[in-house]
Amino acid sequence: MQIEAKITALERENNLASITADMAITNIRQETSPLLELEDINMDKIDAAVATLHATIERKKENDKEIERLKKML
Repeated sequence: MQIEAKITALERENNLASITADMAITNIRQETSPLLELEDINMDKIDAAVATLHATIERKKENDKEIERLKKML
């Protein structure tokens, strides 16, 4: 029962991570639009979005490994 609850929690966290990654990608696309002038690009916002994307991907990979490990325990 606890293992199933942990798997469910990790899957929910992965769903949230997907949403977070989508938002980061949207921010990157907006800031790198060819319609913007070079001086209008906010590099801090791009850097933050890329960092968020990296962290989210790493966390999702860790969660996926943990889910697989827990499923084997069932």
